[in-house]
Amino acid sequence: MRRCNIIFIILIASLIDFNKADAQSISSIVHNQYELENPTALHSFFTKLNNRSTEKVKILHWGDSHVQMGYFSQRIRVMLDSLFGVADFGATFPYKIAGFNPFHSYSKLISGKWKASNIMNDSTTSYVGVTGFGISSTDSIGCIEFGPLDDIKIPHSNLSVTLFVKTDSSILLKYEGYDITLDSNKALLPICISDFSLDQLGPGWKRVALNFKQPINRLRISITNSHRESEFIFHAAFFEDTLKNGVSYSSCGVGGSQLRHITRNSKIPIQEAKYWDTDLFIISFGSNESYYTSFDSSLFALQTSQFLRQIKLINPTASILITGPPDSRSKNRIPINCATICSKLHDIAARDGYAYLDFRTLMGGAGSMATWVKKKLASTDQLHFTKAGYSMHADWLISAIYEAYLNFNKSTK
Repeated sequence: MRRCNIIFIILIASLIDFNKADAQSISSIVHNQYELENPTALHSFFTKLNNRSTEKVKILHWGDSHVQMGYFSQRIRVMLDSLFGVADFGATFPYKIAGFNPFHSYSKLISGKWKASNIMNDSTTSYVGVTGFGISSTDSIGCIEFGPLDDIKIPHSNLSVTLFVKTDSSILLKYEGYDITLDSNKALLPICISDFSLDQLGPGWKRVALNFKQPINRLRISITNSHRESEFIFHAAFFEDTLKNGVSYSSCGVGGSQLRHITRNSKIPIQEAKYWDTDLFIISFGSNESYYTSFDSSLFALQTSQFLRQIKLINPTASILITGPPDSRSKNRIPINCATICSKLHDIAARDGYAYLDFRTLMGGAGSMATWVKKKLASTDQLHFTKAGYSMHADWLISAIYEAYLNFNKSTK
């Protein structure tokens, strides 16, 4: 425990750029017990992590608005980069076109009519992919542009973009990359385009790899559709640096979502995660379920167990880490299901062999949100956190993973 605290203090001191008041808030609220439960569940991930100098190690983070907004996930990238080296940005999506606007992503609708969907839509299962979102068009012409924002601190100039799409021979696709740090108007065409059919998802589903001669940080996709019954569907783009090894972290959150939303739309996201070669899944839901008046704890446990087992069935070498929901008081309501959700997730992790981290306990337990708001670590909506608060959660998460990783290497010597 003592070394775990020392690691956390060192990381806080070396990485967090808070003012003096923020530092005092942190020192008065940090709790000691933040080790992962069942850390042996991450041993296959740790083995891959030890080979990060020669291969890419990929982390996929599924969750709700805490993940989607960007402060939590961006802090995770900074921490991972400091400890292990982050090779590239990972997944992104034209969120603004779908009605969402995380701070870490840029997107622009240039032409055409596009229909958006996400895991919360009941009737759009085939339209939703690994990011939790999807957009589609049957227009004769259409064009979208997107990429990581240029103020993201982790370098994200990329030589390759991997796409998950559905298309057919009636649709002509054109891909253009841009490096906006040099010239936002100069189009760079891919020097190689290769695709791989995802037959198990049905006709037309593909993983497309675009390789560029120069780094890019924006991608433009144009479609020309000669058959109005044909439909182009887009799920995700993974921005990758093919010249670098290390860690790649992808945050895929959908604001307002519950775990039941992704469980009922899981087929395509899990398959696409497989074909992105995911090594670690982080699952962070529970905040919205905490207030769900029709919550059925037995059904929640059953659906969660089946979902996680399906991930392991399709991705047998991947590790899974579950995080429990933080404390909250949204609209001054008590999160009536939060304790039950944390208990169910804990039990599932212990029974089925997943790592678990309880954010609610780390915050101080039930009712701790009031202290976080007072110390300006949480928003006045009492559901979300400030940038400083999300940084604390990210530091807890990565510090716990890092401590387990050190113990793994010590035990295998």
